[in-house]
Amino acid sequence: MWTASRPSAAAPARQSQWLAQAVRAAGGRARTLLLDGANHEDPAFDEPGTIAAVADFFTTHL
Repeated sequence: MWTASRPSAAAPARQSQWLAQAVRAAGGRARTLLLDGANHEDPAFDEPGTIAAVADFFTTHL
């Protein structure tokens, strides 16, 4: 599970999408959650909905 900001000066959101595609192509499970307008290390990453999405992915796949 990757959360990514869009746009980000540190790492473009597209980079996270490419990584998720590569993981899937190798047989893994991946999900990308893009947070519009969030900066790298933005408080949006700590919002309850974002945390719930990450927790759901971990609960489902780990």
